[in-house]
Amino acid sequence: MKNLLAALVSQLACEGKVECLERDENFARVIVTTPHGIIVERDLHATQLHHAVLLKAVADEIKEEIQKRTLRLYGDISEC
Repeated sequence: MKNLLAALVSQLACEGKVECLERDENFARVIVTTPHGIIVERDLHATQLHHAVLLKAVADEIKEEIQKRTLRLYGDISEC
């Protein structure tokens, strides 16, 4: 699991601070905090990261969530 999480962290590093909290050898929580203060968390099982395609899909999903929240944040600010 450590190697899988390290690969995920490397894919998400450009998004901001990435933390991985391992619960056991098969479960972990990934927390990404962007410079804008947006926080995205995911609870992951080792099977979700087992293959490179799955790992990339998880990374892309987290990046997409960050993008949506960033757009929502700036949209809300511009409406004030």
